[in-house]
Amino acid sequence: MLDLHALAAYMKPRRCFIQTHNFPDADAIASAYGLQVLLASMGVEAKIIYVGRIDKYNTQQMIELLGIRIYPAEEAGLLETDAIVLVDAQKYNANIRDCTGDEFACIDHHQIYHKPEYLFCDIRPGTGACSSIIASYFVAYDVEIPRDVATALLYGIKMDTADLVRGMSELDIDMFYLLFKKADADTIIKIQLNTMEFNDLTSYAQAIEGIRVFENIGISRLDGYCPDALIASISDFMLSLVEIEIALVYNMRADGIKLSMRSEIESCNAGQALAAALAGIGSGGGHPSMAGGFIPGGAIPERDVDGMIEERLLRSVHSGM
Repeated sequence: MLDLHALAAYMKPRRCFIQTHNFPDADAIASAYGLQVLLASMGVEAKIIYVGRIDKYNTQQMIELLGIRIYPAEEAGLLETDAIVLVDAQKYNANIRDCTGDEFACIDHHQIYHKPEYLFCDIRPGTGACSSIIASYFVAYDVEIPRDVATALLYGIKMDTADLVRGMSELDIDMFYLLFKKADADTIIKIQLNTMEFNDLTSYAQAIEGIRVFENIGISRLDGYCPDALIASISDFMLSLVEIEIALVYNMRADGIKLSMRSEIESCNAGQALAAALAGIGSGGGHPSMAGGFIPGGAIPERDVDGMIEERLLRSVHSGM
């Protein structure tokens, strides 16, 4: 566990920022918000920043209903001397941009694929949600959890563990129980009330129409820009099919190919399988049950995209099973 007092002491003389992964989801934003409040209790003011967009409707709802202030990194005017804590992400991963500033600390729950040096570090790959780690700090440092923070952290755990049925740990269960008693249930209901916009249906329809099944593996391609959060939601949806235990959705974009993978079987670690599949042409990684990746434009000839992705994924999955 981090020494938060030492962390705060290091940050106090500097401008401070908390950076989430690109296109942040509910868990990333909730974790950053919780850490922001913790640091404020220790006399440190920090802004939450991100790269990309916040695409998912219910994540936007969470930000609005809970009054979370989060800013695009390009608007922050970052300097080399600024202190940056990475939350729900790690240096050099495909899902986070290296911004100007001193990325001196990291709090995350994903697997470690690179080993950069941090002055402060708390990375727990076996934990289902980064929000659970942040909640545990409130307990360890005996800081009262405000209702809005408890609501955000609870929702972050709910989303990243699919209501405690995916990739959960004992810590996730303990923190879920703690936060449930402190959170605003009505606000959770409002956030979850509408999870999809009408335009999302087009992407779902395209994915369903084009799905290709190889034994227990489902693969689908999406053309035209599709938000990261929606790609992940579609891969979750594909996994709900009885015939599919491993799902991969990839989105053809102007700058490259974005991928989202899910696995519900122990013999296939999604993070390791996708990292191996993209070795040499892109980057990927994540948890045993869910992973993401990116292939830069030009890494695969356009005519070979479908065949190469299929071949690499199938080879990677079967070699690990």
